[in-house]
Amino acid sequence: MHQGKQSTALIVGPTPRAELQHVPGVVGPVVFNAGPLDTATNCRDLGHGSFLCIPGPGEHGSGHNAFQGPGFWNLDLGLMKRIDLTERVKLQFRAEFFNALNHTNFENPRNASVGSPTLTAPVFGQTCCVAASTPSSATIIAVGEPQRVIQFALKLSF
Repeated sequence: MHQGKQSTALIVGPTPRAELQHVPGVVGPVVFNAGPLDTATNCRDLGHGSFLCIPGPGEHGSGHNAFQGPGFWNLDLGLMKRIDLTERVKLQFRAEFFNALNHTNFENPRNASVGSPTLTAPVFGQTCCVAASTPSSATIIAVGEPQRVIQFALKLSF
């Protein structure tokens, strides 16, 4: 029985910068604006003299964690007002905003609904259609939500 091994891609030339960008004809952002896989060289042209190549048999790629995925930016906000109804009875109102500025955080290509970190995949480097949920919204809603989540609460203490 033959077992295959998958290794990391070999970076040839200067290390390209992984950044979200829009490419005509592609739905959603891409991490790399890569050309098609050249079957003669087993490489994808990333522009500016940079290539990602499939290592030859027995060769190792450039290693793990050579690139950083799309950045993640989030702002959670909470407001609270305590109202004294009587000497003993207090009312507390809370408003909590998760991802308050509604910033889209795209998933890495391996988690995207359209996209792949596999060099031979036709959708290599795409991050389309799946936005990452904020950790704070996952504690409020079991599956988490990538968009703004607003929660209001009233608490009566007596």
